Amino acid sequence: MNGWRDVMRVAPLGAAALLLAACTSAVEEGRQRESAEAQLNLAQAYMAQNDLRQALATAQKVLEQDPKNIDAHVLMGQVYHMERRWEAALAAYQKALALDPRRAEVYYLMGAVRYQEKDVAGAIQNLRQALAIPTYLTPWDAHLFLGGILLDQGKVDDALTEIRKALDVQPEFGEAHNALGYALLLKQRNDEAVEAFSRAVRFAPTLVAAHRNLGLTYVQMGKKEEARASFRKVVELAPPESPLVAEARKQLADLGGDGPAPAGAAPAGPATAAPAAPPGVPPSGPR
Repeated sequence: MNGWRDVMRVAPLGAAALLLAACTSAVEEGRQRESAEAQLNLAQAYMAQNDLRQALATAQKVLEQDPKNIDAHVLMGQVYHMERRWEAALAAYQKALALDPRRAEVYYLMGAVRYQEKDVAGAIQNLRQALAIPTYLTPWDAHLFLGGILLDQGKVDDALTEIRKALDVQPEFGEAHNALGYALLLKQRNDEAVEAFSRAVRFAPTLVAAHRNLGLTYVQMGKKEEARASFRKVVELAPPESPLVAEARKQLADLGGDGPAPAGAAPAGPATAAPAAPPGVPPSGPR
């Protein structure tokens, strides 16, 4: 051997081998990320089709490849949420937050689960945690949710504050206008309630609850023709088997000019606000 000359020849070869290994590792990691992303997209597609078993199995495969994939933890939480497996949903959401405590939408989702569990204080805390994060892109969701909870508690003025905050950041949010109208109706401010319900049906033309609430308010005000128009929209938009259709037909019969109510039609109840807990699972993704 030639001493240091041999060392100098070998050293570049060793460095090249290390570089090749590093490149190979980076390529493999890139492939794994692409595979995990594709699997996550597939899981989301399964969930959109309400195939919860396949969505859960696919999300688990993502986590086998990438245990720190926050979106996979969130998606698993949503599947458990839809299956009404509250503890499992909370555990999945908490894993996501352990990886990134600034994911505002996860606090919102946890609030929805806690509300389902009748943990109202916990739900309110989670919603306020979501709202405290400046990067939360759809805070109107949490403001409306809080408003609905406060309405359920009879705290109408506090509810109005939250609902108006939702509308400050999303002025065309039909469900928030519906909730605003309901709160105003509780305060016997009928004219303002009509304005709010009218905005609700303008911004969300298929929101059946808003048409129904508008009709009931017109009935209270003695405006029969306007009430008839609203109840006709309920009949047009709601599924035929919906109790709201039976109620609307009864209202139309009582108002005259639209035929008899169906047998067993229930009398009208009070106007309804947007639900405190949104039906199903709120959308995922960065907010």
